[in-house]
Amino acid sequence: MFKKTMLLAVFCLSSAMATESLYQTGGVYNGRGWLADTVMEKLNYIYGMSDVARNFKCESISDLWPGSEKATYMEIVQIVDQFYADASNRAVPVLYALGWVKMKLRGDTPAALEKFAASLRRTAVGLAK
Repeated sequence: MFKKTMLLAVFCLSSAMATESLYQTGGVYNGRGWLADTVMEKLNYIYGMSDVARNFKCESISDLWPGSEKATYMEIVQIVDQFYADASNRAVPVLYALGWVKMKLRGDTPAALEKFAASLRRTAVGLAK
C-alpha cells in the first residue's frame, strides 16, 4: 500500500511539474493537465485517491465521495471529464473538482452543481494570483 501511495505521489508530482503554467493553477494540478492525460493516467489518479482515502482511515472511496459506491472508477473519470468539458472549468484544480463529482454522485440539482462550479472557478482565479 505504501509503495502504491508513493508511486502515486511521484507520478502526480512529476505530471504536475511538467508544465507549471499550463497544467497547474497556484501550483496544483488542474483540468488542463487532466484533459492532457490518458485514460489510464486518469484512472491511476482516481485509484490513488482511493488508496489515500484508506490511508486516512476511510473504509473506501465512498467515505470521501458519498454515492461513489454506485459508480465505477471509469464512471468517476467520465464525470471529471464532464466537469472539464466546460472550458471555463479547466483552471480548477482536480482535487477541487472532485467536490463537484461528489455532489453529482449524490444527485444534487443542476442548479446546485452550477453554483458550486462557479465558486470553484472564483477560487481558481484566486489561486492563480
